[in-house]
Amino acid sequence: MANDYDERNKSIALWAGFKPHYIKAIDFTMWIRPDGKEITRLPRFWCDLNACFKWLVPELEGFTITSDGGMFRAEASMRGTFWERNNKPAMAFFLAIEALLKYNKLP
Repeated sequence: MANDYDERNKSIALWAGFKPHYIKAIDFTMWIRPDGKEITRLPRFWCDLNACFKWLVPELEGFTITSDGGMFRAEASMRGTFWERNNKPAMAFFLAIEALLKYNKLP
């Protein structure tokens, strides 16, 4: 079952260069990573900091993640700087990138 994060994650993945590849014969969508490899599902950027660093950071002009009393502050820069705080670093980073994309009117 898809949730709100799945749709939001898809928007960020499209921005990062992931491309959907629909296979009509089996009614299934594969994904093609920016490096050309086919995958069956997208990385879950909101809970996987390694995926954020591998696929999202190269698209940014700058980024930082700092810890402050059990909370993580993630900052993303690209035609503006946006930050979010969360108790999970990947979620903070996901939300900062999402804010950046909305501000810049990107997918």
